[in-house]
Amino acid sequence: MLNLAETACTEAVQTDVVEWLPKCVRAVCETCKDAQPSKNCVDETTKDYNTVELTQTDPKAKCNKDVLDYATSACYSELLANCKVTEETLNTCIQDCCAASNAGDPDPLALVEDYCDNQNFYEDQVKELPGYTTTTTTWMGEVDDSSEWTNLDSNSCADYKQNGWCKDGDFVEGFEWKGETGVVDSRCDNGDSKVKNDCGARFNYPSLNCAVCGKDKNVECFEFDINYKGDDIDNGGAKAHSPLACQQLCQADADCKFFLWNLNSENCFFKSATSKKKPSNGRRLVGGAEYCVPPSETPSLDCTASEAPDQHSKCTMPSSFKQCETYGKTLGISTGVQVGALGNEFPKSCFMSTVGTSVHMWWNNNTGDGVSAPDPNGHAYGAGSCCDTSARRICCGAHILPVTPAPNTPPPSFPPNPDSNPADPPLAPYVDKTVVVKRPPNPVSGLCQVYGDPHIVAFDFSGGKSTTVDFFTYGSYWLVKSPAVWIQGHFRSIDLHLPGLAYLTKLAVGGPFLQGNTLMVEGTDSGLQIWWNQGLILQDKLIGTHSEMNGAVVVERSAKGKKNKQQLDVQFPGDVKFSVYASPKRGKVTFLNGVIKMLQVTGQDGQCGNFNGDAADDTKEMLTQRGFADTVDSQDLLIPAK
Repeated sequence: MLNLAETACTEAVQTDVVEWLPKCVRAVCETCKDAQPSKNCVDETTKDYNTVELTQTDPKAKCNKDVLDYATSACYSELLANCKVTEETLNTCIQDCCAASNAGDPDPLALVEDYCDNQNFYEDQVKELPGYTTTTTTWMGEVDDSSEWTNLDSNSCADYKQNGWCKDGDFVEGFEWKGETGVVDSRCDNGDSKVKNDCGARFNYPSLNCAVCGKDKNVECFEFDINYKGDDIDNGGAKAHSPLACQQLCQADADCKFFLWNLNSENCFFKSATSKKKPSNGRRLVGGAEYCVPPSETPSLDCTASEAPDQHSKCTMPSSFKQCETYGKTLGISTGVQVGALGNEFPKSCFMSTVGTSVHMWWNNNTGDGVSAPDPNGHAYGAGSCCDTSARRICCGAHILPVTPAPNTPPPSFPPNPDSNPADPPLAPYVDKTVVVKRPPNPVSGLCQVYGDPHIVAFDFSGGKSTTVDFFTYGSYWLVKSPAVWIQGHFRSIDLHLPGLAYLTKLAVGGPFLQGNTLMVEGTDSGLQIWWNQGLILQDKLIGTHSEMNGAVVVERSAKGKKNKQQLDVQFPGDVKFSVYASPKRGKVTFLNGVIKMLQVTGQDGQCGNFNGDAADDTKEMLTQRGFADTVDSQDLLIPAK
């Protein structure tokens, strides 16, 4: 068995990742000693140690669905509460959690904590770039006007705007009552005695019409003066006060795919299809699909003013009190956020409800699962009951996510960390000290960010769309390679149970512009340590400053934030600077998140890109073609192999 295990594990584990070889052999021997046939067991066990396959596979593809949902929920909550949600940051956060879970981490969601630090850290550096200007982010995407639309009274969108009934999907001052049935107002009469000053009837729910003409894509699919013959579903004679309410009833029925609403009788009909569609010939019918915008499996990035219309929209993303306050301010609620112990039939989340005539924002700190929580008899709380969960909850999209954190039972002890307090200084390769820094005409400053497992934002993306390049492989790689300036990063698995994706654990700067000297920073159990050539500097200080080369190199160590996160800022000659902070996590090798700031250098390249102003040639494929998916040649290494 031992020979079989050693052979199989040697094939699975990369030769330069020696720490996983004995762990793989031990796992095979313990798991497969009694298995028959043993080879099948060996092949299955060694899959977890195949670092080549691991680094070529998107971790989300192997992620357990429950973990994926919990990771999505946790990442969304963190980003919404403490920074900005972008598709890029959400995806990388979920990816990191899944990678940790795949590697056997008992607490993969711990990586989410302070995840916004990466974004805020980078944006702080962007603000220091020459020529930086602030920009305003617009979260609400606009929907084009429905130019061909007309209502039952043959009023077009142009009519609605020309008559001042609505503007950009909302009412203008003086026309607030036009969308409510039963509201009497002389402005709605216009000599039509049949409607008796009823604004809702006279203008056929202009609030809905304004939405169709304007910006609300959620009702754009409504059809006016239409009839769906046949395809009926028995709904017990449902009634609805508006077509929107009828659509919501349809959404709550598993078989309903389309609805048909009668303005005169307020009857709401459910349909399985619309195989016989024809004009209603003045019967004032409104129809539409169950969803104008089908629910997406991907959460929406627009969370500033989305509401779950009733208890059937189970969008129960956990949030923080701070996030709830932000929602309230966005929606213009003047009463602030009130903490309410509303019972476990309500979800733990932020939601709105109407008290009298005023709208209130609530933060519910209970742990119930809302609609799915049972009453004392084991049945779900229903609409109209004492404990109806139809309060309008703030949410983001139709993606259904867990309410409470994933169950967590960490083992009593974690595997020993082989790299807890590294003692190997940086290497000293041959350097031609006569080489000087050269620059292109009109050089500009830029940033390269390295964070997570690992995600790299190249120089040519500085201040723009943060598109990352992901190299998951282990070893030491060129981040910046130029004749004079050398910057290398060492990437390894920070997980100790099974091999995981690679994180930045060491960063070194050297080359001719430092006259053969090398500065290296690396993670330790307690945070980070700094090497200048063969000696440690600022070793016993959380806060302090150190200089070398007659002040040309200035090292500043500080503790940031409530958790005293250790940060290092190093200014080098030639307009080169890096800033890193350490992220110690229980049961993991401490990793670094860093930003390199520099003025363009002639002939530079590396995983941070060639900094030529063209982001298109810094894709993973292009960098691989230029050789930067390969580790640094041994004669140029600044970072020790371990």
